[in-house]
Amino acid sequence: MNWNGQRETVDHLIRSLIEPKKAKSYQADFNSKRRARILSSLHTRPFFVPLEFNMLADGQVAPYRAVTQQLAFDFVITCIKSDNRRDIVVRRTSDDKPLAYVGDEQNLNLRADDLSGFSVDSGFGQLGTFYLPQPIFLQRGQRMTVEMFKTDTTAGTEEANIVLVGVRVLRKEYGEMLMAEGEREAIDFILENRVAPRTVFLKTFVDFATAGAAGLAQNVVTPQVPEPLLIRGVRTTLRQSLIEGLRLEGEPNWMPSATPIWAVAAEDELGHDNYQWFSKPIFLRANGTIEIERITNSIDAANIDAQTGSTITWICETV
Repeated sequence: MNWNGQRETVDHLIRSLIEPKKAKSYQADFNSKRRARILSSLHTRPFFVPLEFNMLADGQVAPYRAVTQQLAFDFVITCIKSDNRRDIVVRRTSDDKPLAYVGDEQNLNLRADDLSGFSVDSGFGQLGTFYLPQPIFLQRGQRMTVEMFKTDTTAGTEEANIVLVGVRVLRKEYGEMLMAEGEREAIDFILENRVAPRTVFLKTFVDFATAGAAGLAQNVVTPQVPEPLLIRGVRTTLRQSLIEGLRLEGEPNWMPSATPIWAVAAEDELGHDNYQWFSKPIFLRANGTIEIERITNSIDAANIDAQTGSTITWICETV
C-alpha cells in the first residue's frame, strides 16, 4: 500500500486509542515530529529542468543533443519524466561519465523509458522507474548532457521531451523569513489543539483565452486558506500544455523555462498514481497562493487541450 506520508499519523492515532492513559505523552512526541516536518518544508522547493529534442523526419546516425542550463544553485534530481521511448545517452558534462554501463556492446543504450515515466497520451501512465533509487546531485554550475538517437525515417518531424525533476534547497535564513509575523505562534496553537493534520484540496480552473495551439491562460492562482498548509502533490486534466512561472507567491520560479505540464502534475487518466507527489512537502503560508504566470496550450503545436474547463488540483495537509 502507498501510504503517501500518512503512516505515521495512522500509527499515532492507533497507539493513542489503544492506550488512552499514554495518549498525552504520545501526542507530545507526535507534535514534535510535526513541528520538525514543518521547519524542514521551509527549506526546499521542487524544481523542473526541461530538455527538448526537435528531430527531423529523416533518420540520422548522429544523435540530437540537449544540455541543461547552468543553474546558480545546487540541484538534487530525484526523478526523470519523458514522453518517448527512443535510445539516449546521459552524461554529466563535468566528468563525461555516462549513467549507463553496457560492457563491450557498441549499440546498446538506455531508452528514455528505462528511467522515466510516460505522459498519458503515449504510455497510459507511469512506466519505468520514475523515482530514481538514489538522487543525482548536480552542484552549482554543473550541467547534464542528454543525447537522443533517431535513426529511422518518419512521416514528419518529431518533438521529444525529457524533464529532470528534483529539489532546490534554500538556505536556513531564507526559509525562516518565509513565515509571516505571528505565524509560528499560530502553528504552535494549531499543534496543541489539533490531534492530527487534515487533508485540504486547492482546485483551480484553467481556461485558455483562445482555442487551439498557443492559446494562453495567464495569472492562474489557487484559492486562499486562512491557515498554513503543506503542499504534497498535484494532478491536472491538462496533457498537452506548457507551464511556466510556477511558484509560491513572491518566491522564485520552480523552473527555468516553459515545461510540459505532465512533468509537473499527474494526468487525470494515469494508470497508476492519482497525484504526482513532491519529494518534500512545500510550506504554504496562511492566505498564501500558488501562482502560475502562464500556461500555453500545446507542447508541439499540434496536439491541444480543451479551451475551457480544465483543472489543476493540489493535494495538501494542514500543519
